[in-house]
Amino acid sequence: MSEFDDIIGADDDIERRRSRLERFLFYIVLVFGVVGITAAIAAPSVIQSVVYWLVAAGANDPVIIYYSATSGNNILVNSTDDYPTYNNTYVRFNVSFSDVDTDWHTLFVCNGTAGNYTYNLTGGAPSFTCGGEYQYCNYSDVFVTDNPLFCDFDVAGISNQTQNFTLYIVDSGSSLANVSGVFVVNRPPYINATEVVII
Repeated sequence: MSEFDDIIGADDDIERRRSRLERFLFYIVLVFGVVGITAAIAAPSVIQSVVYWLVAAGANDPVIIYYSATSGNNILVNSTDDYPTYNNTYVRFNVSFSDVDTDWHTLFVCNGTAGNYTYNLTGGAPSFTCGGEYQYCNYSDVFVTDNPLFCDFDVAGISNQTQNFTLYIVDSGSSLANVSGVFVVNRPPYINATEVVII
């Protein structure tokens, strides 16, 4: 009988240890989950860094399928000579694309034609500059899974009526694609002098 009691006691002891281990693991997962969620809320780049390290990045460039620069006064109409963007509104840059890799993406829009840009990854997040050109806008400071992407630029103060732009789709695999176009801003007429005629 003593051997049977020893076996039952050993089984009870194993069960208690297993129960304590399960509780310990539950608390560890809970603590790491709370810390992770708190850090992600405080800094979206934390999620981006985790995604960068866990998701395989490909070497293929994204392919731009469609792009446009539409007027804030009517975002369904391209900003052209016939339908210019009013100078008290904005231009919206839109782009849709494909990528055979599982990369995440974001959009940057620069003044001018394609050329003198810099792009690299810093801690899994994009670091992009337009070189010597002005950056009109960008979709996000971190990579996203959204497609299509867009961003808006307030055209107040634009000096030239026709503006060149270049859209850059950058991905988490350090690849990019770009395309250039133009948008048109309609400024009110400038009155250089006034003349009063008395009849």
